Amino acid sequence: MPKPSPVEFVIAKPTPPGWWKQNRHIVMLVVGLLVGSWLVSGHDSTATPSRTNQDHPSRRCRNQGVSKRSDAT
Repeated sequence: MPKPSPVEFVIAKPTPPGWWKQNRHIVMLVVGLLVGSWLVSGHDSTATPSRTNQDHPSRRCRNQGVSKRSDAT
């Protein structure tokens, strides 16, 4: 009976890369562009108005009234 020949090399095709491995650079690019545009936009649509100086009068206006020294005498 003839001896079977030993297999020295097996040629096999590697498994193709999955969807994530093929497209992850594109996904990261799109996510980076979206986050960058969101940060640059400044959130104008949801901005709340800032306080005005009407709530806090300036020093010049506060010091124009009666001083404490004249009240004490």
